[in-house]
Amino acid sequence: MSNTRQIVRQLDILRVFAARRHGASIQELVDDFGVTRRTIERDLNDLGVAGFPLYKEKRCRRNLWKLLHDKEIPTLNFPISELIALTFITGIL
Repeated sequence: MSNTRQIVRQLDILRVFAARRHGASIQELVDDFGVTRRTIERDLNDLGVAGFPLYKEKRCRRNLWKLLHDKEIPTLNFPISELIALTFITGIL
């Protein structure tokens, strides 16, 4: 699979979390992005390893993944092209 596609999907997952204050289940993300459950699980793991503050919360008998919204976490407004470039540069270094 293309790394660019994976990076874009992971950024889109972060946007979903930012838009849905109550989070999203893995199944919702599978349906939203048309990928397998394992792909979403890998994406969530990769995002966590990269330092994004993700956590799982049980709500209404469902596990919802969320992005920690905290005043100490600054909003970063990089264009997608810059985020992709930063990710590739990090991989090269």
